[in-house]
Amino acid sequence: MGWRWAFLVSVPASAILVLATLKFIGESRDPNAKRLDIAGTVTFSAGLALHIWALIDGNDAGWSSRSIILRLAAAFVFLAAFVTVELRQDRPMVEFGLFRRRTFLGAVLAMIGYGASAQVMIFFLPLYLENAYGFEPLSAGIAMIPFALPMVLAPRITRRLATHFSGRSLLAAGLATTVVGNAAFWLVGRSHLAYGVFLVAMVIAGCGAGLLNGQTVKVLQGAVPEDRAGMASGLASTTRFIGILVSVAALGAILSDVAGERFVAGAARTGLAMDAVREEAAHVTSGDLAGLLAAAPAGAREALRSAALTAYGAGFASAAIVAAGIAFIACLLAYGLISSQETAPVHQPLHAKMPCKVIDCRDPL
Repeated sequence: MGWRWAFLVSVPASAILVLATLKFIGESRDPNAKRLDIAGTVTFSAGLALHIWALIDGNDAGWSSRSIILRLAAAFVFLAAFVTVELRQDRPMVEFGLFRRRTFLGAVLAMIGYGASAQVMIFFLPLYLENAYGFEPLSAGIAMIPFALPMVLAPRITRRLATHFSGRSLLAAGLATTVVGNAAFWLVGRSHLAYGVFLVAMVIAGCGAGLLNGQTVKVLQGAVPEDRAGMASGLASTTRFIGILVSVAALGAILSDVAGERFVAGAARTGLAMDAVREEAAHVTSGDLAGLLAAAPAGAREALRSAALTAYGAGFASAAIVAAGIAFIACLLAYGLISSQETAPVHQPLHAKMPCKVIDCRDPL
């Protein structure tokens, strides 16, 4: 049916969620709310859209191309206008004064680090499974369960940990676990280790992502006044999305450059013309190993396949170690900025652990 049909899965799910929201969630209003921030919405949306457009096409068009530079310049102008507009609002969409709060700033940086170093791996792991281990797309999706499952289960454990450890400690632990997981990906890609080792690396990385999932939003919302929780929630989603997008572009460029250079160096030994080798390199950098083998001469296919696997593994390893560095920096910033007192553990009340029918000690019977 084609990959485009996959997007239709969200249509019935979204319709059900809309109906469920209208039926089960009560209305809430901000008594201090004023008019809608139209100017802030327009300038921020335009700036972010242009920035995204540049990031999506940057690797293919070239970062020094005229179109990409124009998009980035226009994005900067709109985002600068957004900051100017927000600073003049009585009740802005984003209160920049909150960034002077160390805990708030640390939580925002942790959210960016979460998206840029943990969630971003969702985009690269299937390609590595397909190109390094030869998995079919469906098999690659199933093989990613060791990464996805901890992301679902970890928040349940995090709620219990939050009664004993501060939000700062949990965010730092999640980012530190992400460092270890990405370093394990680097080792697997660099040494071409078996899928069993890659599975362990996915479990570690998934645990780090799961620990950060939810906890980052909790700390961020706890650092703002209660009546601005909506702003904090929107900011959390936006910063995470930007972190993912920028990291996809940056890590994708690193993977592409390293894989392309390694493949050209390895394939040159097969005796093929350099022009042909460079054309074949495009298949490697895009993760299209099947296309590479289909276009290659029959006598050189095995040598090109070996060179492609080595090159793609090197590119993936380089991207993974950069992601580990991003997580490490985010971990240091989050631990250094977030206050352990402001994010102190919330101890469960004693009565919450008792049976539903509680004896009243004042009752003489």
